[in-house]
Amino acid sequence: GTFASCFTSALTNTNLNATASEFELPVLSPEFTVAPVFCEGGTVDFMDLNEGDNLPGTSYSFFATTGLELDNVPSSETSFEVIADSTVFEVTKSLLYVQGEDSLVCSAQFDSTFVVFAPPTVALTGPSGICQGEEATLTWEVTNFEASSEYSPIWFHGNTYIPTEMDNQVTLVPDIGIGPAPSALMEVGLRVEDDRGCVSDLETWTVDVLATPVLAWTLGLPEEVCSPAQGCAEVGLLNEGLPFNTGVEYIFGNAASSPINSACDNYTNPSPCPRLDSMTVVVRFAHDLDADGTLFCTNRLVDSIMVNPTPEPSFALDAPQACLDTADGNCIPLAHDLGMYDFCEDDSLSFNWYVTPLGDLDITDFTIEDADQVMPSICLEKEGAVEIVIEVENLHGCSQTSPAQPFVVRGLPRPELTFLQESICLPTTVSVLNSSAGAANFSMSIPGFPTYEDFLSPLELNVEFPGYYDADFTVSNTYTVGEHVVVCAVDTTYEQAFEGRTPPVAMFEVLPDTVVEFVDPVVDFENMSTGAVEYIWSFGNGEGSAEEHPSVEYARPGTYNTQLLVVNEFGCTDVHSQSIDVTTDLYVYAPNAFTPNNDGLNDAWAPSIIGQDLIASYECHIMNRSNHVLFYSEDPNEAWDGSNAVTGEGLHYSSGGEVFAWRIAIKKKGGRGAIIYTGHIQMIR
Repeated sequence: GTFASCFTSALTNTNLNATASEFELPVLSPEFTVAPVFCEGGTVDFMDLNEGDNLPGTSYSFFATTGLELDNVPSSETSFEVIADSTVFEVTKSLLYVQGEDSLVCSAQFDSTFVVFAPPTVALTGPSGICQGEEATLTWEVTNFEASSEYSPIWFHGNTYIPTEMDNQVTLVPDIGIGPAPSALMEVGLRVEDDRGCVSDLETWTVDVLATPVLAWTLGLPEEVCSPAQGCAEVGLLNEGLPFNTGVEYIFGNAASSPINSACDNYTNPSPCPRLDSMTVVVRFAHDLDADGTLFCTNRLVDSIMVNPTPEPSFALDAPQACLDTADGNCIPLAHDLGMYDFCEDDSLSFNWYVTPLGDLDITDFTIEDADQVMPSICLEKEGAVEIVIEVENLHGCSQTSPAQPFVVRGLPRPELTFLQESICLPTTVSVLNSSAGAANFSMSIPGFPTYEDFLSPLELNVEFPGYYDADFTVSNTYTVGEHVVVCAVDTTYEQAFEGRTPPVAMFEVLPDTVVEFVDPVVDFENMSTGAVEYIWSFGNGEGSAEEHPSVEYARPGTYNTQLLVVNEFGCTDVHSQSIDVTTDLYVYAPNAFTPNNDGLNDAWAPSIIGQDLIASYECHIMNRSNHVLFYSEDPNEAWDGSNAVTGEGLHYSSGGEVFAWRIAIKKKGGRGAIIYTGHIQMIR
């Protein structure tokens, strides 16, 4: 309110009352420039609208609870700050009257209490740093929010970025994107005004725009390669003024991060057509934001590479080995055709075959024709081994050589048998000598003999049957390569390898007997030999003969060993010998039949003995078939009439024809020896 009063000083008060003078009170007309809403922190301007009527000696005193205190100042205007919840303002307008030494002060006072509203309190949050090319979004919040109030932001920002305001946030987009040069800081200010007009303090936020990798290939991938291939690349940084403590990491493809700025990768293309591939590198800067942790700024770079297919050569051998064929040649059995390959329609394949001789072979020992065709002809001239490879190339210039496949032509063993035979006359023996070379296995087959396998040399054969013998002989070696087995064999036949011939049989009969009387010493030989073409006689007396049926006359008594050697057309021989006695003192002749029928002719059997005077003892026995003695006599002149003279049973032993054996034992006088004669008698009725 407003009120006025006067008072005097202690020195002059009596005098003034004595004079009873009247003095005017000052008039105070207060005016405030900010009304009717007062916001904390705001300034209120005061002025006295009655200033123009002020008398000399007018002064003002101002007081406010916010710290304003001015005394007796001539100015009728002042300003003061208001704070919540209320601010008290007082103003005193004084007029000084002076009379002599006395003075009187008349004053008017005004005071007012202002209701003050607290302004919004704002919290501004956002990133402390962003990467080049990124946006920064700041969010504000009224911390003393009142639901009945409405708030409006007032932004203050520079010209290095473009703000986008929305609701309670703003997005800052730097007007310069990723580049090698460092970017400027982004600074922003914010005041929030409520619907009463109260404005918050200015809140500021600084966003550091940090470097993002600026990349370029310092070594790029080749434009195209043949699968499989390795491609290497190197990436360079174009950033300027990069802080020394910036961490740099390179990530190539799916590999782990590394501080190395180069990498190599393998590129394959299993398809039949060209395929585009690439290498990607991600480069990452690590920026330390102190309490906000680490900000990673990344960029990527991609390089392309065309990976062309490489044909995979494929061929097979029907067999990895063969036996030397001197007649038809030794061409390698290849298996190869275009159906083994998968390639694009606009592609084609070319072929080159290569043969490498191994061991003692050289390039003159084989021939190759159509070496640039799908199916060549490769033939070996002799035994040995080679390696075959094929190179296949497509229109992209991509080629590949197959693994070498060996092929072996096995040499043939050399059969050689020798048949040694001392005699062809049966029975005989043949020695088979095996001097074959280069063979591990042997087989010999001869008619009439078992098959001989892998026999030891020499092999002894006993020949028992006549004829020529052919020998079938096989020498062989068995070779194994993996699961393939080949037997290289050579068959040969030895015609009439050996023979066996039946020897002749020597046989003769001495006529008239092997004992002859010297009075008639002529002996005839009846040759009964078979299979002979030549006869050689030796009569034991130093004489011989080549006749078939010779005769000999012995010149003196004695025993002679007569021998016949016979020879056939094959030179085979046989010998037969017979002793012949030529005697002068004793001769025994015994008939071989008699007819005991009492006709007076040959009715009894009796030996005829010449030289009986030389006999010291004589015994004659006649036996039947059962070896029973029927007749016994010690008289050389006693005859047997066919009766059983020993037992006396019956006049005659037999009534029919019968054969009996006789035995005569004679001892000569004077110890000149003994002779036993034997023979058979046939009784004829």
